[in-house]
Amino acid sequence: MSARIMNILSGFSPEVEIYSIDESFLKFKGFELYNLEELGREMIRKVKKYPGIPISVGIAPTKSLAKVANKIAKKFSTRTHGV
Repeated sequence: MSARIMNILSGFSPEVEIYSIDESFLKFKGFELYNLEELGREMIRKVKKYPGIPISVGIAPTKSLAKVANKIAKKFSTRTHGV
Protein backbone atom coordinates (compact mmCIF):
# COMPACT_ATOMS: atom_id res chain seq x y z
CA MET A 1 0.00 0.00 0.00
CA SER A 2 2.81 2.41 0.93
CA ALA A 3 4.58 1.79 -2.39
CA ARG A 4 1.37 2.54 -4.28
CA ILE A 5 0.94 5.86 -2.48
CA MET A 6 4.60 6.80 -3.00
CA ASN A 7 4.23 5.94 -6.68
CA ILE A 8 1.25 8.30 -6.99
CA LEU A 9 3.13 11.08 -5.19
CA SER A 10 6.16 10.65 -7.44
CA GLY A 11 3.95 11.82 -10.31
CA PHE A 12 3.82 15.27 -8.69
CA SER A 13 7.56 15.92 -8.31
CA PRO A 14 10.74 14.38 -9.72
CA GLU A 15 12.35 14.60 -6.26
CA VAL A 16 10.67 12.38 -3.65
CA GLU A 17 12.35 11.41 -0.40
CA ILE A 18 10.63 8.50 1.33
CA TYR A 19 11.04 9.29 5.02
CA SER A 20 9.14 6.36 6.52
CA ILE A 21 6.43 3.88 5.61
CA ASP A 22 3.78 6.61 5.83
CA GLU A 23 5.72 9.81 5.26
CA SER A 24 7.57 11.41 2.38
CA PHE A 25 8.97 14.77 1.32
CA LEU A 26 8.53 16.13 -2.19
CA LYS A 27 10.69 18.97 -3.45
CA PHE A 28 8.95 21.60 -5.53
CA LYS A 29 11.95 23.68 -6.55
CA GLY A 30 11.09 25.41 -9.81
CA PHE A 31 7.34 25.17 -9.15
CA GLU A 32 7.04 28.83 -8.13
CA LEU A 33 4.36 29.52 -10.74
CA TYR A 34 2.14 26.70 -9.48
CA ASN A 35 -0.52 27.00 -6.81
CA LEU A 36 1.03 24.59 -4.29
CA GLU A 37 -2.10 24.51 -2.16
CA GLU A 38 -4.14 23.28 -5.13
CA LEU A 39 -1.37 20.81 -5.99
CA GLY A 40 -1.61 19.48 -2.41
CA ARG A 41 -5.37 19.08 -2.79
CA GLU A 42 -4.85 17.19 -6.04
CA MET A 43 -2.45 14.83 -4.21
CA ILE A 44 -5.12 14.20 -1.59
CA ARG A 45 -7.77 13.54 -4.27
CA LYS A 46 -5.59 11.08 -6.19
CA VAL A 47 -4.50 9.09 -3.14
CA LYS A 48 -8.07 9.06 -1.79
CA LYS A 49 -9.39 7.83 -5.17
CA TYR A 50 -6.95 5.02 -5.97
CA PRO A 51 -5.69 3.38 -2.76
CA GLY A 52 -8.55 4.99 -0.81
CA ILE A 53 -6.32 6.20 2.02
CA PRO A 54 -6.86 9.66 3.52
CA ILE A 55 -3.71 11.80 3.65
CA SER A 56 -2.80 15.32 4.69
CA VAL A 57 -0.20 17.56 3.09
CA GLY A 58 2.09 20.10 4.74
CA ILE A 59 3.76 22.63 2.45
CA ALA A 60 6.72 24.67 3.70
CA PRO A 61 10.27 25.67 2.74
CA THR A 62 11.93 23.15 5.12
CA LYS A 63 11.19 19.58 6.20
CA SER A 64 10.69 20.62 9.83
CA LEU A 65 8.20 23.32 8.89
CA ALA A 66 6.45 20.92 6.50
CA LYS A 67 5.93 18.50 9.41
CA VAL A 68 4.43 21.33 11.49
CA ALA A 69 2.24 22.39 8.55
CA ASN A 70 1.09 18.79 8.16
CA LYS A 71 0.05 18.62 11.83
CA ILE A 72 -1.92 21.84 11.40
CA ALA A 73 -3.53 20.48 8.22
CA LYS A 74 -4.63 17.35 10.12
CA LYS A 75 -5.84 19.14 13.24
CA PHE A 76 -7.83 21.80 11.37
CA SER A 77 -8.83 19.71 8.35
CA THR A 78 -12.29 21.27 8.09
CA ARG A 79 -10.65 24.66 7.47
CA THR A 80 -7.52 23.55 5.62
CA HIS A 81 -9.07 20.70 3.59
CA GLY A 82 -6.01 18.64 4.51
CA VAL A 83 -3.44 21.07 3.07
